This record gives sequence, structure tokens and C-alpha cells, in this order.
Amino acid sequence: MSKSAVFILGLLCAGACRNTSKTPEPDAGKQPSAAAVPSGAALTAEDTDLQPVYPVDAGPPDPLAAKFCDAALGLPIRRRAECCGEDPGFSAAGECVRTLTHALRVRAVELKAAEVDSCAAAATASLTGCGWVGSSRPPVPEACRNVVHGLLATGTACRSSLECSAGLHCHGLSATSKGVCGKPRPDGALCGAGIDTLAAYTAQARVDAEHPECDKSYCSSGRCIAFVAPGQACTGNAQCGPDASCRASRCSAQGMPRAGERCSTDECAEGFRCARGTCVAPKNEGESCELDAECRGACLRPDAGGAGRCGMRCPVFSLPKPAVLPGKATKPKKK
Repeated sequence: MSKSAVFILGLLCAGACRNTSKTPEPDAGKQPSAAAVPSGAALTAEDTDLQPVYPVDAGPPDPLAAKFCDAALGLPIRRRAECCGEDPGFSAAGECVRTLTHALRVRAVELKAAEVDSCAAAATASLTGCGWVGSSRPPVPEACRNVVHGLLATGTACRSSLECSAGLHCHGLSATSKGVCGKPRPDGALCGAGIDTLAAYTAQARVDAEHPECDKSYCSSGRCIAFVAPGQACTGNAQCGPDASCRASRCSAQGMPRAGERCSTDECAEGFRCARGTCVAPKNEGESCELDAECRGACLRPDAGGAGRCGMRCPVFSLPKPAVLPGKATKPKKK
């Protein structure tokens, strides 16, 4: 499953599985250690009840969680709205704060203030001006991609693989049931049934690499399958392993294609895009272009045959800000 699909699926499932009764969990609002979280061998009846793994009411937002979620998810929405003169609309930042606050409160994860500050600074710098505005969402800055650190040990109940210590995966997880932190599973084992809402809402796209479900293998059709050896036939990069790639339908020991290299599977290394079958570094506003994929924002053409220049293009689905009639909403009614 692609990263974008995981993100969308996480949004839909977590929202659909909410229970508005707000029944508190035993650990909500408390400060137990990671070892105090029930082990996978002793899950309670509450764990099997159809309620979201992260409670609807997580209590007051954690300041660090709020700062991180705003930088990674909220700020791009607001800045795009400012550039396009539109209503910001929906942002997943609120759900990010809710789930991350709870994970921090029960001491399943930790955030480091210095890393959150770096994330916020990088996000602000990357969204300067409006030349980055286009049809696609801007990438999450590198500094924001690995800031949620898991604290739970093997055999501990978990709500996300991000809660597990490095190298461990939250096996048996769903949007309504906790899993158990454990080592990656061997070739042939069942896999791929879980939905990680915390990873989705915090935009931690490297969760699969940092917390692999399969050991020296990849998940396909519900089973862990051994990586394809270099030189053998492949249809996607996942088959070749984390440090390899699928090039010309053959696994290569080289990593993902970079600038100037062919991208037959439409995938490039982080920071590059595939344009006409070649990976390119996105161009800044004002630089010449022929395709939108070449630009951080969009490729604008003055006329049908003229040379293009990278610049801002607001999405066609953007909604204008609601008009406020003078003398109406701005003036309170007289008593």
C-alpha cells in the first residue's frame, strides 16, 4: 500500500470509528511508565470493545504535540489559504494533537523540544512566499519526519508502531483494538491487516522502515515475502528491500533514483520528482519549465506555445473565503 493510501485510510477509519460517548480509558490523564501499560498477554475486556484505540477526549493538548502538529499539518493549510485567498478548510492537525497528546500522556512516546523546534523552523522556511502552491500538497520537511520516538518494549500493548521502541512493530493493531510490540515477523507470516492512526495523523512516513512488520521481507497479499535478489524481476521498489530499488523491472542494489536517473516506477529518492521518466529536483518560482512535475508549485505558460515559468497555481477545488457584509456581522445588535 502506498504512503498516501495509508494516510487517507488512516483518516477515514479513525474518523469513522469514533465513539462520542467519551468513555474514559483507565490510563487517560495519568502518568504511568511504559512498563505499566498492560502486556499483550493480558489485554482487558476494554481492549476488545469497539472504541478507537486513541480516546476521543485526550484532555488538554500537550504543548509540544500542538507545536509539532501545527508545523507539519496545520501551517501548510493556512499558508495555502493565505496565498489563494480561500477558506483553510479541513486540517488533520487537530487529530494529530489528540492522538499524540494521549501517547505522550501515557508515556508511550516522547518528543524532544529541540527536534520539534527544528521541525517548526523548517516548515516555516519551506512555506515562505507562494511559489510552492500547486495541485499537490507540499512535502513534509525532513526535520519533521522522525520526531516521534517510541518507548514501549517487546510484549507491551500498543496503539501504534510509533509507540514501540526502534525496530519493533505493533502487531495485531487496528483502529479499534490495541496490538502488541514485537520483533518483525519471518517470511511467510501474516501481515498487513493493521491501520496505524498515529503514524497517519503525525505524517511519519518512515514508520515502515523504522518499525518493519516483516523481517528481511516485504508484505504482499497479507503475507511476508522474502526480498527479491538484485538482478531478478520486480514490479515495485518494496520487493527489492529498503536500500535497493526496482529499475527497468529488475532489482538493483542502488537506492532510489536521484536527479538525472531514470524512474520507470514513477518513484524517486526523497526530494526529487519523476518528470518524463527522469528524476528531477523541483524548480523554484520563476525558473523555466515544461511540466508541473518540474516545479515546487506549477508550470505556468503565458500562452499556448510560450515557455513556461514555475509559479503559484491555486487548486481548482479551492473555496473563497466567506464574504462579510459591512455593517452586518461586524456590528453587535443594539439592546
